Amino acid sequence: MLRFSLALTKGDFALQAEAPEPCQRLALMGPSGVGKSTLLSALAGFEGQAQGTVHLGDQTLAAGKTGLAPESRRLGMVFQRPLLFPHLTAEENLRFARPPTPPPVTFEEVVARLDLGPVLPRRAHQLSGGEAQRVALGRAVLAAPSWLLLDEPFSNLDPARREAALCLIDEVVERQGLTLVLATHRLEEAVSLCDHLVSLREQNGVSTGTAQPLAQALGGSGAPTLVSGSLREAGGTLEFCYGGQALRVKAAPFLREKDRAGPAAALIDPQDVHALPAGAPAPLGCPRFEGQRQGADQLRYGEDVFTLPVPLGPGDESVAFTLLGATVLPPRRRDALAVAER
Repeated sequence: MLRFSLALTKGDFALQAEAPEPCQRLALMGPSGVGKSTLLSALAGFEGQAQGTVHLGDQTLAAGKTGLAPESRRLGMVFQRPLLFPHLTAEENLRFARPPTPPPVTFEEVVARLDLGPVLPRRAHQLSGGEAQRVALGRAVLAAPSWLLLDEPFSNLDPARREAALCLIDEVVERQGLTLVLATHRLEEAVSLCDHLVSLREQNGVSTGTAQPLAQALGGSGAPTLVSGSLREAGGTLEFCYGGQALRVKAAPFLREKDRAGPAAALIDPQDVHALPAGAPAPLGCPRFEGQRQGADQLRYGEDVFTLPVPLGPGDESVAFTLLGATVLPPRRRDALAVAER
């Protein structure tokens, strides 16, 4: 379980972030440049300017301006760039971990689950971006860490390999009770793997964020909104029915065949909520809704509140808007969020 309160300044950039309550599965989200990677780096101990506290379970990793060196924090980290040893093969990179205790998965299982068999003999510089990313993920898991810090770890993977990697990380975290910190732009990745969310936002030149249970964070300003609806298949396409209209399904991770019809829950990303000019129709194939203004950047539709990516200008209280898509939750995650909401 992770708790932290950190602040740092680097030139014109300033960051303040905290997780006051213990978190086991924490997602970091926010626009590019807001500080997700910097916060991960500070938690790992790579940011000498960082000040504050970092606690992992009953161990203090940092206090004030001092802290344990990264190699003493028992972490498995995957950076945005894989950072493999270029003179070693993929297999040698995987085996370089050499953990002091048995890893949560075997070498053979990592190779099979991440489809690394064909690339094991290749040198790191011969790997594609996706292949190198899968090797970096496997190496982090095989290091038998106490916690995993992952920075956009699935960004170069095709959908099938991305889901396989998501499943592997989910199982390892669950099996070993590891702490996970995931920086991602993808809402479906955060929802598939995490129970807490830090939504980083820049305010007055400072990037700030506080960890919240995912269900509490949803619907807040700048955060995704959890909605209820139903799933159906039409012409071979999966649709999420909300407010009597069909939304495009952007992602449905871990969704089994038997879950592809009937009651469902989904998340709406703020980037997919767009206000429409007065009298304007929705874009072709997108539904049109009538909501009520709630503050400068939020709309209310029934019991649900959506954050807009761009604040509303002056106008009437009634606002037409469209939703460009939804991320459908698998039942396991839907039930967890429902429990958290109660």
